[in-house]
Amino acid sequence: MREVAGEFPVHSVFHASTPLAVSNFCERDVTEADVAGDAQSAVFILRQALAWLKLAGLSQRHDEHRLHMIVLGTNAFFNEPSEASRIGPSFSPIAGKVAAAAVIERYEDIIREAAPSGGWSPEALRVVVGTEGFCRRGHASPCAPGEAQEPYLHASGIVGSLEALEPLVWGLLAIADNDELGEFRTDLSALLRKYASLQTEVEVVPDRHQRIFGSLAEVSSGHCDVSKGAGDGTSEWCVQTKPCCPISSALDRLNKAFHSRLHVAGCSLLPAGAASVAEAPLLWLGDGLAKWSYLLALDGLAQSCAYVARLVLLNHPVDLLEGLFSAFEATQEPGAVAPRARTPAE
Repeated sequence: MREVAGEFPVHSVFHASTPLAVSNFCERDVTEADVAGDAQSAVFILRQALAWLKLAGLSQRHDEHRLHMIVLGTNAFFNEPSEASRIGPSFSPIAGKVAAAAVIERYEDIIREAAPSGGWSPEALRVVVGTEGFCRRGHASPCAPGEAQEPYLHASGIVGSLEALEPLVWGLLAIADNDELGEFRTDLSALLRKYASLQTEVEVVPDRHQRIFGSLAEVSSGHCDVSKGAGDGTSEWCVQTKPCCPISSALDRLNKAFHSRLHVAGCSLLPAGAASVAEAPLLWLGDGLAKWSYLLALDGLAQSCAYVARLVLLNHPVDLLEGLFSAFEATQEPGAVAPRARTPAE
């Protein structure tokens, strides 16, 4: 679906941020009944993914080994590899190969580092799955007591071969179909955590250091302040021995959640201290609790990256943006946020 978040054309930003071929499988054969009923459920999304994987398999040679990346988050964008320069709004001819090589290299590094002492068996099927700093249900709820187990898997990013992705999706659907309590039908991350806890056909390998899938959601140590609506005091964002609280959704904590740990460089978002995109995730995910950090990232990119600026200006009333960021600045301590640039007329 052509998603728009706060008038930001998030689907267009995601598509324009990468030279890799992008296909929106949620647009395939979606009926009015799907949109009205089951279109947001985990089962619907998995069935759409399975149909897309089957089509992708028809176009892939039997002797060809190709990785496929499934991005289920709406608010997402790729960092731009320095080698993949643009020609005007478009990428250079070699950009696709550069981006694909980066995904393959990091995927193989993650798999190699996660290998058991005896190594992977030749028949082992593996996928790399995104992680974040806390355990959540849906977009913005903590996990049930005892459910939080490190590393905290998040289903918004998955990469693997067709041979691994198809049985993974079938396995996830099998768990959902046998879910009499309806615990997993609307929550892909909970479904994935359940799958990873079982002896399954496909090995789920966490992207522990966020080399491929970077999360814009940030946490602080210690329990949440229940009076501010951050959980009910019994549910868990992190394991009991290391309590934590997400802060990316609180406007008064965004200086710590975003500005103190991230900075924009050209068409990329880098962790604090990173000198280049080589030290940053390949792409960023900012759904749910990270939506404000995603908005701040796009605001920064729009000031230094031509393609983001063009998309934002084509789709967004600038005066509304200015009002939103003025409200944000008013919540910060003096000096915590650099003053926004003003035009001469202001």
